[in-house]
Amino acid sequence: FYSSSSQVVNGVLASWNTTNVDDGLYTIKLEVIDNHSKVYTDIIILTVNNVQNVWYVGGSGPSNFTSIQDAILESGNGDTIFLYNGSYSENLIIVDRSISIVGEDRNNASIYSTYPLYIKAENVKLKNLSIKSAATDIILDSAKGFEILGCKSKADILIANSTGVRIDGNIFESKSGVIISIPIDLERTGQEIYDLNVSSIWNSFAWSPHDTDIVIVNNTNIGVISLICSNNNKIKNNTMTGIILISSSQNIIHD
Repeated sequence: FYSSSSQVVNGVLASWNTTNVDDGLYTIKLEVIDNHSKVYTDIIILTVNNVQNVWYVGGSGPSNFTSIQDAILESGNGDTIFLYNGSYSENLIIVDRSISIVGEDRNNASIYSTYPLYIKAENVKLKNLSIKSAATDIILDSAKGFEILGCKSKADILIANSTGVRIDGNIFESKSGVIISIPIDLERTGQEIYDLNVSSIWNSFAWSPHDTDIVIVNNTNIGVISLICSNNNKIKNNTMTGIILISSSQNIIHD
């Protein structure tokens, strides 16, 4: 039995570490009391799977997925999604769990997405992929520990409220691309815009400089790197058009 008098933040009622829980299905009863003492009850089924799996997309395996998003929905934290060489057209890819998406060959394992890859989980890794979208390639939304390694893309990456990001050994195909780190709460901003609460939108920006610990190294044709209120980052051994620093300090920048 677990109870808490803490207010619900960002829709999270509670969190548990299930590492030492036996795999299987568990029935959980949720009971929430609002500020007016009204009680809400619901029953959910929780699947615990602590085994780290590899899920395959493409190829000829009988149980392989044809959709990257379907494989993501089946995966769990710590899993790997392996993309065989091929072109994968997706409307929207949302990564909401700590997984690795690895391509067989970055020149031939290609993701074409109508919308940006939206990363909203910690410790997500993209490796050996070719990534192209109609607009920004990748959006990080509070995605601590994100890594993109040995990939190809247009170099449009929005790092929003994310720390510990590593961008290493990638080939970017457009010198007009932008990698930007900005302290904006995307979820809160989106809700304020939806509610037309214009006066509160400004407050969704955390304008005070803070440590973001971003590492951008060994990349080709980045374009412009823009760091806003972003401290303690390392930029080294890249070919790029330029760097913009706004209210940012203690950054290490080398050729």
